[in-house]
This record gives sequence, structure tokens and C-alpha cells, in this order.
Amino acid sequence: PDYNCCVSSAGGIEVICNKAVAAAGQLISTTGRYYFWQDDGSDIMCQCPQCRVYSDTEKALIIENHIVNALRQNVNPNAQLAHLAYQSTWSAPVKVTPAEGVFLEFAPFGRKYDKPLSNLSAQSSGRPTHGQYLTYLDANLKAFGVPNAKILEYWLDGSFHSNWTRPCVQIPWDNSIFLDDLKTYTCREITNITSYGGWIDAYYLNKYDTSPLKEYGQGLLSKCRTGS
Repeated sequence: PDYNCCVSSAGGIEVICNKAVAAAGQLISTTGRYYFWQDDGSDIMCQCPQCRVYSDTEKALIIENHIVNALRQNVNPNAQLAHLAYQSTWSAPVKVTPAEGVFLEFAPFGRKYDKPLSNLSAQSSGRPTHGQYLTYLDANLKAFGVPNAKILEYWLDGSFHSNWTRPCVQIPWDNSIFLDDLKTYTCREITNITSYGGWIDAYYLNKYDTSPLKEYGQGLLSKCRTGS
């Protein structure tokens, strides 16, 4: 089955853009940033003769370019749209150039959290090495630019660390690793850094040590500004 549209379909692109404009009109952004991502339930993207000449990254970017132009024409002339570099879209685009307003959002899903990113050989089973993640990141920064780039991490994502199975486990937090990761990102002049916080709910707060939440905030305040 197809989980994402044919990017060569003018009708499909039109439907997506109209839906994005409608959603942006109802869910008002206070920052001018919007997050309309590809379906991540599968790595399947269109492989028709017109689409197969593009990488999955480029297919996603084709749609994003159309969406950001529609948002700028109909919602906010300064609208910005995230390009999510994640799973099948970690590689940087080559054949497609980001439209004005498309910014990089890099999510190193599947990396290890008992080793910092600066440990280049560290690797989770079936995932890129930390060195490969950083190679992807650097190539994307070159393609999309640094000033608006955003990191989307999983340091505090209880759902991720629990393999999406409740009850939530305690987050495997190591503040020294977190601070090392911040250094890895900020040495690239990235200052817009966030983390998912899935399942940090009443159950978690009552059961586990909450000092990682404080250390996360303190680290960001000392090293960079948070983004939305």
C-alpha cells in the first residue's frame, strides 16, 4: 500500500496544499513555523516512473516546497515549514533545492543514548553509526543552511525508551552525555534544539527521579535557546 502520495501528481499536491492551508488557518502558529511531515508509518514512498528518479528526501522536499509556497500565499507571507530528516529522509537532497522558508529539522532516531554522538563508532542494531548520523547532519546543513536548523532529539522521550510499551521505563539519562551532545550540535552553530517528552506524565513524575528534566532545561539555557 501507498503511505505517501505520488509527488508527480498535480492533483495530489493540490489536495495536500489545500489541507495544509486549512489546518494552518485553524491551528494558529505563534512562531510562523509549521510542521507537516510525511507519513512515518512506513518507508514506502511512490516509485512510479516519474517519482523513482528522486530520493525519498527529494520526494518529501518536493511536497514541502509546494506546501510552504501555499502557506506563504494564503496564510502567512513569512511562513516556514520543517523538512524532517528522519528514517528514509536522512540523506541530503541533491536534485531538489529547498524553497525559501523550508528549514531543516534533524531527528537522529535510533541512535544510542548510553554513548554521546561524539563517539563516532557507537551504533544501535540496524541503525547508522553516530558518525554516519553526523555526516547526514552536516550534508543537510549545507543543503538547508544553519541559521534556522533545528534538532529534534529523544533524550526525554519515555515512549521511545520504553519501545512504545507501557508502563514507561525510567529514562536512561546521563547528564554528561547530554552536555556532550549539546556541544556536538552547538559547535555547528545550531542553537534550536528540542527533545520529545513522550509519556512524562503523572505516572512517570510520581515513580521516577525528575532531575533529568531540570538538567535538560539548565543545559539548554546555558548552551542555546530552545525552539518551537
